Amino acid sequence: MAQLDIREAQDGIQEAVRQLQKADLFTDENLKPILSTGTEIMLSSVKSAFVQAGHNNRSERRTGQTFQHFTKARKVSRDKRGVPYMYVTISGKDSRGQRYGTKGFVLNYGRRTGGKIPADYYWSNAVQATWKRVNEAMTDKAAEIINSNR
Repeated sequence: MAQLDIREAQDGIQEAVRQLQKADLFTDENLKPILSTGTEIMLSSVKSAFVQAGHNNRSERRTGQTFQHFTKARKVSRDKRGVPYMYVTISGKDSRGQRYGTKGFVLNYGRRTGGKIPADYYWSNAVQATWKRVNEAMTDKAAEIINSNR
């Protein structure tokens, strides 16, 4: 059922992209607000999942700094096929030089050696649960841009 919902949401955003291209509005200037809408929703979802998974606690060995380093892209990037995208990531390093992104990866996927850390897939589940809502919000923003330029 979730797979069907995701396909329907993707169809909506693909149709919005077709309409933007047809109206000659498929530019970086118009893509940034559309993609920013999606990354804002995704960022809040991932941060919420991080807290709900119990990773933002402050104990003797934890500082709570990883949560503060969740960021989203500020500009539109393009992949090798020219498809525009923006992303959510964890950036920066702690006082010992360890990357916060690596810490987030280990908390999401777990670790088997060097001290077992069970996987809880907080990031993966947040993305999967939010995908349909993100596509709907981006579709609405694209429709808003198309309607404002008519």
